[in-house]
Amino acid sequence: MFIVDDPDCGRITAGFGDLDGRGTSPGPDTAFRIASCTKSFTAALILILRDAGLVELDRPAADYLPALRTWALPCSISTHPTVRMFLTMSSGLGTDNEWADRQESMSVEDFEVLLSGGVQFVSEPGTAYEYSNLGYAILGRIAEQITGSSYVDLVRNRLLTPLGMDRTDFVVPVRATDSATGFVRRPGGWTALVQPSPGAFSAIGGLYSTASDLALWAHWLCSAFDPDRNHGEKILSSASRREMQQMHRHIPMTDGAPCTSLGYGFGLYVNHDPELGMLISHSGGYPGFSSHMRWHPSSGAVAVGLENATYAKVQAPTAQALALAAKRATTATAGETMPWPRTLAARSAVDSLLQAWDEQLVQEWFADNVAADIPWNQRRSELDTLKQRLGTLNFDDIRIDSAATPAQLTWLIPADSGFLRCSILMHPLARPLIQRLDLEFEAGSPTGCA
Repeated sequence: MFIVDDPDCGRITAGFGDLDGRGTSPGPDTAFRIASCTKSFTAALILILRDAGLVELDRPAADYLPALRTWALPCSISTHPTVRMFLTMSSGLGTDNEWADRQESMSVEDFEVLLSGGVQFVSEPGTAYEYSNLGYAILGRIAEQITGSSYVDLVRNRLLTPLGMDRTDFVVPVRATDSATGFVRRPGGWTALVQPSPGAFSAIGGLYSTASDLALWAHWLCSAFDPDRNHGEKILSSASRREMQQMHRHIPMTDGAPCTSLGYGFGLYVNHDPELGMLISHSGGYPGFSSHMRWHPSSGAVAVGLENATYAKVQAPTAQALALAAKRATTATAGETMPWPRTLAARSAVDSLLQAWDEQLVQEWFADNVAADIPWNQRRSELDTLKQRLGTLNFDDIRIDSAATPAQLTWLIPADSGFLRCSILMHPLARPLIQRLDLEFEAGSPTGCA
């Protein structure tokens, strides 16, 4: 089942396949296990408790969970993992997908015994990314320890109910229209799998949800980047939601990777696409199910994919769908970054200086670093050389080329033999001044400038 929320085309849904072994196709309100997409709910819960003053991210997790105090550190390990290290997959614990996927129903008592038995570290805590389900189970138990409530009830009461996610739960949601049966392919064909009940490992991947509800969750997280779309501020502030979606732990890239950087935030992956910029995502794999959610903060495009087969590769088509929606939205909104009025006024001041030098304008519009970086007599000499090369400048047909941020502006002034490319960057004080001015020759025909 797929949902793509395209800012241009609206919501696109596509359900196909077999959700129950009888040929029934899923719909947007069919419940699936979302597996490790649950980790973003766990991370959001920890931040809710952090913002309430109940937990500090940089304190050792053992301060909140006594069972961790028994951990004996080998000589090669110098520090106990903090809450933040568990959030960012840098606790030093090893990857444990196959084992952890089968532990969900473990009782709290058995989990405490397990933790008291100690662990082995694969790296110094806080130094390297290593995907740890056990770490997120520990976060769920910390939330229970400091509140006295169960993890399941905390997520229901602090997140699901306030957000109106009534088709999401740790058991098959009663409001879902139907539910998908999880399957695994074996030599004799597809085999249905019995799903475990909630337990101590539910914080790693225990939620059921629908494509519609998971898209709602993605939009809530994504909306933290856009004041016009932001909602649910009282549940978790936009600042804390943005904090979840920052690259806190770098992940080394593999050859042929489709992005220029990849990292883990809090319960979410953050990557940088060379064309689209920042993308946020998480996948889920569980016996019988596969899930992926993905969004593009710059445009607000969201894509969700859910499948009912063990470790099916739902990420690939979901990522492709999101890329198409984001590219369309990015193309439609290109160039919409608006410079500050002060930046536009500074551009006019530079244009006036290019026509006739005025010391009063220099004093009024340029920060003190400009003359210290390149003396004005040198700048004027370089400008005279540019003018000789360009010929007459046509200030009636100036073309704004780009405004990467409100403090930056680049524009082209056509001339007899090309363009004068002008770029300014304003400083960040209350009354911005020009801190950088670049003037360059650009070849090309001025014909058609507008």
